[in-house]
Amino acid sequence: FSHGIGTAYPFRLLSHPLLSSKQLLRRLKAYEIKGLAYQIIETENAKGRPVRGVYVGVERWQNCQPTELSFYMMDCLWSIEPANPFSESKNPALFNKHVGSSHWWQELTQNVQRPRVKHFLKQWKSDRNRFRKSVQNYLIYN
Repeated sequence: FSHGIGTAYPFRLLSHPLLSSKQLLRRLKAYEIKGLAYQIIETENAKGRPVRGVYVGVERWQNCQPTELSFYMMDCLWSIEPANPFSESKNPALFNKHVGSSHWWQELTQNVQRPRVKHFLKQWKSDRNRFRKSVQNYLIYN
């Protein structure tokens, strides 16, 4: 995926060389990620070349879980790449640091089927809620 780096919309403009903007838009909408809205736009990169992609906007902050988008984008790769796109990765430690867990990495690299995104997100939300509860007494702001 390209993430809009070098455009006016870094990390908000998604594209992939194997998908048209319309195809990517359909896939993103099919995931039904709450709080996000999508729109096909065309802009320019820093060198003045046209860039077309799907702009990801936040529609409702209260419902938004932007991390879900990252996990579903990884799922999307499974559907368009001929082989597991994660099996050749060389830096799982950095990946795990960004995700906050090694469970997702194992899901991506050890399964022969597409990753179970909904299963993982349910587990991730449960872990997040358990953490929030454990630190509640130490928070000084709401």
